[in-house]
Amino acid sequence: MRFVERDGEILRWINGFGFANADQIMCFMGVKKSSCYARLKKLIEGGYLEHEYVLHGLSGIYKLTQKGTIASGDHLRGSGEIRLGTFKHDLALVDLAVDLTDKTGGSFIPQRRIRHDEGLSGVGQIGHVADGYLYLPEQEKPIAVELELTVKARSRLNSIIMSILAQ
Repeated sequence: MRFVERDGEILRWINGFGFANADQIMCFMGVKKSSCYARLKKLIEGGYLEHEYVLHGLSGIYKLTQKGTIASGDHLRGSGEIRLGTFKHDLALVDLAVDLTDKTGGSFIPQRRIRHDEGLSGVGQIGHVADGYLYLPEQEKPIAVELELTVKARSRLNSIIMSILAQ
């Protein structure tokens, strides 16, 4: 397999979220399903990606191997084990990011990359970190994006918003 720059872009995008499913990767790549699956198959055969099923009834996910992380040139380490407690949220965040970037023409930086870039290794070091930042064309400051799948009290939501605004 010949590893090309586009492969590095795909791997860095997947690694930013930790994992993604084939439909999400297909949307990011902007190609037909057959082209996406052919490329994913080559990346797996080349040892850059691994495919696994996390929950019964859901599509499998793709995540980087150590070789894939190195080949991509990404400074963000691979996601390691998938956390079941946040899996549905993390998967939905990829869908939201794909939808936002498609509709706005912007770019999305997921929380994993934000934490890495700001040197934050643990939860609670500076308060709440947004699920991602949406950068719109010709706009200097990003929009903080929060994906809430559970009901939260108004006071908790206010504290999250205030924590993000304080950053």
